[in-house]
Amino acid sequence: MTQAKKDIKRASRSKVDDIIIDHIKQFKDVWRTLNGQRKTFYKMKEEIVKIYENMLDDDADEKEAEAQTG
Repeated sequence: MTQAKKDIKRASRSKVDDIIIDHIKQFKDVWRTLNGQRKTFYKMKEEIVKIYENMLDDDADEKEAEAQTG
């Protein structure tokens, strides 16, 4: 992917996208325990999870490239 495409993808991300990317594992879980009680959370569809995982991978690749050039 060219740098211009990566820049466009990054610029089009919302704050919600950033939060989801930061907490992708928690969003993939169906159940969580809070204060000893089991709480239900909505589970993301697999197709949506894949999109956010790809965005996470792109971020990791970009940071790695910056570290090599820096």
